[in-house]
Amino acid sequence: MSKLIIEQGDVIAIMGKGWISGLIASFTGPVSHVGIVTNQGDTDHLDTIYVTQALSTVKALTVPETMANAKYGYALHCLTLTHVQRLQMAEAALVHLGNEYAYANIFWQMMKQITGNPKWTERHDDSSPNENICSELVGLAYAIGGAPFPISPEDITPADIFHYAIQSGWLVQVLPKTASA
Repeated sequence: MSKLIIEQGDVIAIMGKGWISGLIASFTGPVSHVGIVTNQGDTDHLDTIYVTQALSTVKALTVPETMANAKYGYALHCLTLTHVQRLQMAEAALVHLGNEYAYANIFWQMMKQITGNPKWTERHDDSSPNENICSELVGLAYAIGGAPFPISPEDITPADIFHYAIQSGWLVQVLPKTASA
């Protein structure tokens, strides 16, 4: 296997093992969860690379910890981001550490996918602006870093990010299932 290229600001996209992951993927596509690399570490030692992600709370897990609950995963490396943008994205994600997961927003996101009506995601829980779903957290970090996705953070899904990366010529790398690269 060739050496992975993973830097701060890159996206880790996985297909989770649980039933919720399967439900999300059935509505949106090949991946069910995303996180953003906030500490790039050493790609020879994936346990030194931290991915900030919205789970039950926003937390930073190593790549192997993230992959432990995945059927498969990808490192999505944007080739055009500057060092400053990468730092801004990482900082934007890290300020959310410990925040609660916005479970209701998953429902609104699924309603949008079922009906095709973007009005559903306007119902996102605005009473707690620091509560996000995984793709929203990544979308917000990219917007703050000056590289917003063409879909708003409230509307974007993990699959949207994955497909955008492919269509935009990002380096898409398969992550190993084992703890070391």
